[in-house]
Amino acid sequence: MDRINKVKKIIKGITIFLLAVFAILVAFFIVHIIRINSFNEEKRNITPESTTTEAVVDIHPRGQTTDSWEKQDTGMGMVLNAKIYEMIITNNSGTLMENWDIKVNIHEDCYLNNGTFEVHQFNDNGEELFQTIDLRNYKSSELTIGYVIAGQDLLIPLKAGDYFIYHPDRSGVSGEAPIKGTSELSGDVVCGLILYSRSGVVDLTDYEFTYTLYKSLWSGKSGTFFAICFSLWAFT
Repeated sequence: MDRINKVKKIIKGITIFLLAVFAILVAFFIVHIIRINSFNEEKRNITPESTTTEAVVDIHPRGQTTDSWEKQDTGMGMVLNAKIYEMIITNNSGTLMENWDIKVNIHEDCYLNNGTFEVHQFNDNGEELFQTIDLRNYKSSELTIGYVIAGQDLLIPLKAGDYFIYHPDRSGVSGEAPIKGTSELSGDVVCGLILYSRSGVVDLTDYEFTYTLYKSLWSGKSGTFFAICFSLWAFT
């Protein structure tokens, strides 16, 4: 009988110890969840003055021989020069880059064409007009912002003080969002846009890139540690 009682005490002690270890693991895991969720929900941004290297933004003319041309049938009494620009976003963070957009502030007269943009225009009275539009698939009757039809092209006029926000394709088909990346390999995406202007050169150096990063609960050293600990506890 004494032997049975001793065995019961040992089993009870082991059980209490395992439950205590489990409670400690759960407490630390809750802290881990809070830290990961805070990391994933943090809205980050980059401007030309930023020093972070976890994301790099480069906006420039594409530069091929067929990437600039003249448009004479504007109906506005002037010739416009078109140029294709590239926006290259590089993900150096070692994790997924999600929910990203690029806001570009305009400092001169130009006309936007091609792509999906959230356009913000300000009229002479300071009133703001804005609309998100896919310039490759639109109906003129649905436009609520200023526009001109030049030849067969829809052009969205922009002037100093206006801005547009590029919205990537979030369906996953194009690969624009999310931007994948690992600790060994940086991912990137290349997006294009067309701008018309009289000079043919538009300053796009005033921008703000916003994004979030995503980490799995089981990624990194902390995630691996908890996965091993819970596995060992369950086995024990």
